[in-house]
Amino acid sequence: MIRLVAFDLDGTVLDGQGLASRESLRAIREMLARGIALSTMSGRNIAKSLTPFGGEPGLTDGMHCGGYNGALVVGPRANGRRSVIFEQRMPEGVLPAVLNYIREKDYNFIYYFCEPDPILGVEERYISDRPSESTEGIIRQVGAEFSFDPGLLDRISGGALRPPPKILILPGQTRRDEVYAEVSDLFKGRLYVAKTDRDRVELMNPRINKWTALERIARSQGIDPAHTLAIGDGDNDLPMILGAGVGLVMG
Repeated sequence: MIRLVAFDLDGTVLDGQGLASRESLRAIREMLARGIALSTMSGRNIAKSLTPFGGEPGLTDGMHCGGYNGALVVGPRANGRRSVIFEQRMPEGVLPAVLNYIREKDYNFIYYFCEPDPILGVEERYISDRPSESTEGIIRQVGAEFSFDPGLLDRISGGALRPPPKILILPGQTRRDEVYAEVSDLFKGRLYVAKTDRDRVELMNPRINKWTALERIARSQGIDPAHTLAIGDGDNDLPMILGAGVGLVMG
């Protein structure tokens, strides 16, 4: 018996315009009515994971939300707010090497600002070192609002900003696979590295993936992980698809 369902967003529940289809909304409403626990599980941040369902009053209140590929999970809204039930930031010991690598290669990148918030559970902001075709693509895709700071590397290195749940390197479409291979080799065993979309390489804590987050939600709800179902379409969905009691891959 399935008691918890986790689903990816882009390419899974959302259409090409980043909107939830009528069929998806109907299925979500039906599962909530049956008492099945639900969670988004996306590479997006928390706020942008919930945005596609904003037109459905109260629909997201009963859902968990997993962001940054599982590095942060907030629970359903209760008494007007959400609480953080799981968080795993990038390892402090590896972060300086990541920053030095980005500086040496002069890569465009995104730092995901994430701090406690009384309503959403977290306050989030996208901060990048400079605008680019890739940042413009993310703005179009998820409606993100960026702040740009040419001194971002120095602020992180100097301790003005805490280790984030995720850093996104933006090498562009032609170099994405090359950079992914290089970073995977350089930080093997020290970071979780994944390639997303056509122009992005994401770096996170090596203990993080969508399955670790889904399993944590299940345990918090007293649900046997064998009674979970996971749906996704990309490489970063494979851990939860393979770990869940039932895993579904989009056609």
